[in-house]
Amino acid sequence: PPVTVPLPSPPVTVPLPSPPVSTPAPEVPDAPATVQAATGVGQADISWTVPSANGSAIEDYLVSWQPTSGGGGGSQTVPAGSQRLTITGLAAGTSYVVQVSARNGVGRGPSNSARFTLGSPLSAPTGVRAVANSDGSATVSWNGPARTVNGSVQYTVKGGPAAVHTTSTNATVAGLTPGQSYRFTVIASDGAATLSAASGSVIAYRAAGSPTGLTATTGLNQVVLTWGAAALNGGKLSGYAVSVDGSTRSTVGATTATLNISTAAVHRFTVRAVTKDPNGTGKSVSGAQALASSTVVVGRAPALTITDGYVDDANETIVVTLEVDAGFLPTTCTISGGAPILVQVPIWTGPCAHGRNVITISATASGDVFIGAVAKNSAGTAPTQSFNITRHI
Repeated sequence: PPVTVPLPSPPVTVPLPSPPVSTPAPEVPDAPATVQAATGVGQADISWTVPSANGSAIEDYLVSWQPTSGGGGGSQTVPAGSQRLTITGLAAGTSYVVQVSARNGVGRGPSNSARFTLGSPLSAPTGVRAVANSDGSATVSWNGPARTVNGSVQYTVKGGPAAVHTTSTNATVAGLTPGQSYRFTVIASDGAATLSAASGSVIAYRAAGSPTGLTATTGLNQVVLTWGAAALNGGKLSGYAVSVDGSTRSTVGATTATLNISTAAVHRFTVRAVTKDPNGTGKSVSGAQALASSTVVVGRAPALTITDGYVDDANETIVVTLEVDAGFLPTTCTISGGAPILVQVPIWTGPCAHGRNVITISATASGDVFIGAVAKNSAGTAPTQSFNITRHI
């Protein structure tokens, strides 16, 4: 039978043993790469970066500080999970050096340091002044502090309905109650608040309201205005400005005014209360207006015409008919008479109405009668009119 010859096996590679791994021994941690200090009023915020632990976990940090002039320092241990510490109780105007080091299982490592100087505390605002405005607000202004500790200064104005915040050295406080007195204080802050002295008191005010119930009662050549007092809204009344057709005619202290009018027309009358700043600045402001319109009748000199005349022989009278335009004023007529070319003498004087006037005069005449008539009122005298009576009945 055939014989099976086995093939030779491949060579077997036996690995050589690895050399032992060398593990470096742990060391103390490195110093923090950076240490920073941010100053405030009497304090400093210290922060730092995490250093290399060098084979052993960091367990804590030691923060120590001391004035550069010596003495008065301190130290505090901070847990490994934090890289920040606020140091309080520091002296203003003093320079300090702060050092930070880390500790692990091997020991405490080297430190890194930073220097800082605390500035003087923020001074309070001074010279706080308040001025009332005619819209019911007040403008408050002040002198800011000369320096700051943490940068820009924020101001808070108190004393009004709500605090007002600004970075400027003035602010407008709105929503004040007219007639009420206010005092304002200002707080300056750049991380610590410093309160100013209070301002002088100021009384809020705004323009007066409209006079109520304005009425215009017209008469001959004049109008009488009456109204109710306006709400002064904290101001002091200077008077009521009375205008006719947009032009101020007078300022009165009462709630009535009588105006002389020279033009017959429908006129527009307005009344406004004028008030002064109750704080004595002398500023005046006009309030809302009240309006009334009315037609004013204006008187004028009369006009006269003799339309008829005759002699009533039976009754021994002379009858004269006049057409009179009285000019809206009480008017007096005078009739003179006599023979033609002779001097006329008054034979009748009396009131005459607007329109047709038939006047009967007790007199006798044998022939023609020459008469003259004149009309007069407070505005003037009409030209004399003449008439020759030739008719007898």
